[in-house]
Amino acid sequence: MIDTTSVSKFEIPIRYYCWYPPHEHIGYQEETLTLDKSKTALMLVDVYLPDKYDPDLADEDQSGSLSEKDYELWRGRIETGVVPTLNAARSLGIPVVYVCNQNFEISHQNSAFGKKLKRSLGLKVEQEFQNVVLESQYAKGQMGRLNFIEAVAPQPGEYFIGKTVYSGFFNTPLDSLLRNLGIETLITAGFRLDACLLGTVMDALYRNYRVILVRDATLGCELPHEINQTTFTERMILHFEALIGETVTVGDLEVATGNNR
Repeated sequence: MIDTTSVSKFEIPIRYYCWYPPHEHIGYQEETLTLDKSKTALMLVDVYLPDKYDPDLADEDQSGSLSEKDYELWRGRIETGVVPTLNAARSLGIPVVYVCNQNFEISHQNSAFGKKLKRSLGLKVEQEFQNVVLESQYAKGQMGRLNFIEAVAPQPGEYFIGKTVYSGFFNTPLDSLLRNLGIETLITAGFRLDACLLGTVMDALYRNYRVILVRDATLGCELPHEINQTTFTERMILHFEALIGETVTVGDLEVATGNNR
């Protein structure tokens, strides 16, 4: 077996979208990218598993819960997408940074952001984001409402950044952490691609990080009649590939663990 932690670089095939010329787009383009492991990190955004909606409970007590179909889709993306992505990053020996919702007791429910989420999503921000972040707890996946399945629970030595809005860069030490680690490229996965993950990767781009999305380890907020085809997710992936960064697949990363040099 190759010791992937003893080499300094790895290669991955990336994909992006050329949204020009306007009358007939060039479309999808691919190339092979060589990344320096010392300048690359995996950033996981909100990869915990929300609650499944229970029809026997009052709606007001189920802030942030998912429909049964959405829950199974989300869990499936964690198991088939996030888990192997995380395993590949750990095999490569690159830093892993978790970015997750957290309640810092700042009366967030009274903010414009909190009021909007309550009005449109029925989300009680301070209840949903409530958790305790201690290494002894998050290493075991014990984080109150942030329910990490065991295979994606943070391990000692990995990084955890709590956020209070969509973007993991807003009023957090994420940028300082990445710069102190010497990171230039972020491989990223998580939820949702049109909300928290989108806000975070856009802010990463504005801060001059190259962002590479694992496209089969994410989801957008699907409408009930489109969830079987994940229509919105696919459009958001194209949006990302055209305007924000490049993408890879889980399989690309798994192959990369054996193609280091």
